[in-house]
Amino acid sequence: MPSAIHDPTDMASFTNHLLHSNRILALCGAGLSASSGLPTFRGAGGLWRKFDAISLATPDAFEDDPSLVWQFYGYRRHMALQAMPNQAHYALAELARRKGPAFLTVTPECGW
Repeated sequence: MPSAIHDPTDMASFTNHLLHSNRILALCGAGLSASSGLPTFRGAGGLWRKFDAISLATPDAFEDDPSLVWQFYGYRRHMALQAMPNQAHYALAELARRKGPAFLTVTPECGW
């Protein structure tokens, strides 16, 4: 059994490939911002586990229950205004700075 969770040579190889790549696509999920204090939609302890965030982002949802929709977005806005970038955000920003248009980030998050 290895003594480390990851092999340091794997990280060196990954870094080398990353720095020499012509195009990079980063696929990021809600977990990226979790360490900044932003709850994921379906994470443990989340206030919105019983609601589908995408279904709340519709005119029909607002018509059916405007209070719930305002509460949902108000909570998210409040949390986002308090959050600070974490190391993953800074790493992605640095890659974007270095690679320019050759770097793309895709996030499936709904409006964080």
